[in-house]
Amino acid sequence: MGIGISAAALYAYLSTGKPVEVISKTSRMKTAVKTTIKMNIKKNTPEVISSERIQWDRKHGLSVILTLAGKLTTGSWSVYEYLNQTLMVNPHVTIEYRMPDGETQRFERVSSDLPSR
Repeated sequence: MGIGISAAALYAYLSTGKPVEVISKTSRMKTAVKTTIKMNIKKNTPEVISSERIQWDRKHGLSVILTLAGKLTTGSWSVYEYLNQTLMVNPHVTIEYRMPDGETQRFERVSSDLPSR
């Protein structure tokens, strides 16, 4: 994932104090791993709050759920535009964004072909 998700997780924790939830499963795994993580800002390390095996309706994949605090704007600097541009450079992902009013915005993957290794 690179620094992008690390920065997003750190910002999410700094702006809300809420932990990040990660669900991960490879095609070889029978069950997924769901882990809840908070950040130790003083040590600059993650702290696992909980980790468990769960049934997941996907054969494989990664889900990162985080809550951010910020100013919601429209136009070229909006969350919508950022997510739309993120999808352009990551055409193999699906992004789901829940607006503060509860409405869900879903950005579907545009390619089923995964990047080569």
